Amino acid sequence: MSDDRFFAGLTAALAAARAATPGLHAWCALRRTLDSCQALLQGRDGNALDCYQDRTVSETTYSMQVYALQEDGASMGMSTATVDPRRPLPAQIAAALAAARLARNPPWPLPAPPAVPYPEVCTADPAIVADPAGEQARLLALLRREAAALEGVRMNSAEAYVNRRSLAARWSTGIAVAKSVSDVYVEVAVEPLPGPNRQEVNPFIEAVGVDGLELPVFLRRVAEEARALGKTELPRTTEQAVVLVDAEAVTGLLHELSGQFRAECEYEKRPCLLPGAEAASGPVAPGGDRLTLALDPLLPAMAQSTAFTDEGLPAERAIMIEDGVVRRQLVSTRFGHYLGRPANGICGNLVVPAGTRSREELLASAPEVLEIITFSSLLVNPQTLSWSSEIKLGRLYRDGRPVALVKGGVVSGNLRDNLRDCTFSRDLVTRNFLARAWYPARGYRGPGHLLIRAGVKIAGG
Repeated sequence: MSDDRFFAGLTAALAAARAATPGLHAWCALRRTLDSCQALLQGRDGNALDCYQDRTVSETTYSMQVYALQEDGASMGMSTATVDPRRPLPAQIAAALAAARLARNPPWPLPAPPAVPYPEVCTADPAIVADPAGEQARLLALLRREAAALEGVRMNSAEAYVNRRSLAARWSTGIAVAKSVSDVYVEVAVEPLPGPNRQEVNPFIEAVGVDGLELPVFLRRVAEEARALGKTELPRTTEQAVVLVDAEAVTGLLHELSGQFRAECEYEKRPCLLPGAEAASGPVAPGGDRLTLALDPLLPAMAQSTAFTDEGLPAERAIMIEDGVVRRQLVSTRFGHYLGRPANGICGNLVVPAGTRSREELLASAPEVLEIITFSSLLVNPQTLSWSSEIKLGRLYRDGRPVALVKGGVVSGNLRDNLRDCTFSRDLVTRNFLARAWYPARGYRGPGHLLIRAGVKIAGG
């Protein structure tokens, strides 16, 4: 049975179960496909890379969402289940319905098909959609060329994946949507010369397309990190540090900030940012930037580009924070119904306007600035917006001049405190982080660096 026939059979089985089963209020059927080109490479002299595994993996997976309305109509539940094509569908639907009946939430209406067409948006890299194997070959050629140009390090191994994905969803309400998604992943293991191999660095990078990796820049940073092994010092302990962070850190921080725009946070009485609230925790210092932040799902080929939301509403762009003040709220159909507010389809990539100063000017703007080149793992608490991480590699500047490489110690802060005195750089970059088991997709277009002068502490030597 082909994938299309099975998906049609799944929707037909769900429709039949809904017609025959009291309490099966609604359903959604989902199909996801993956075509993945995967290469594992081993380094040899001169940082040449030999491919010892080159394979293509294709898979199709199915799942369903089942909504159960209790007999009295006073509560509703939803469950999500993976569908096994080898097992009878009625039994799987019955199990999902039984799980949905365990949840007892106030009922809510599911959205109907939109009155206006979904917006046109490119959600994947066209070259990968057309020819993933060709893009994998181009990626490997680029990786080999840039690896051979590295100095003072040995590349022990590398992995390179090019993935073409698709999603199709159909609801019992009549909504039917589909989109393509692409992503590229490169991971390397690099040690300093002359060896032997006692320490190595093992970073990865990801993007929507091959060019978005900016592979030469990434590998130069990896080589610097490897050459710094054993040549760094602990940062100085301080309660009032001035730090410069890059776009990856800015993306992680602003992503968690955007989570507090969601109406469910207000309904569940969790920390939230409502329209009219100040983004910063207090007055913004003279000379500090007041944050402006938009969400844009219609930017071409980015990680959060989409024509529709998770519940099938047409996607909308919106300015969420303007000049430091929250303007909009993210309102789903369910929580809009609970709060008595109209739902909207606001979602998408984080967009921040450029600042007015260069990275170099920011580094020279304070007597001492610590540039965080790489965090070990930036952890952000979505409730408090506090964050912390070990410094994997940093560079200390005094009066705008580098004086030491830094590694270790813990840097921490709170984003809303940080927004009281910070400055964005004027360079604009695009960064995409694809959905993984441990975090959702994140897209960012905005300044490449952020200088933070308030609310940062360092525990070091």
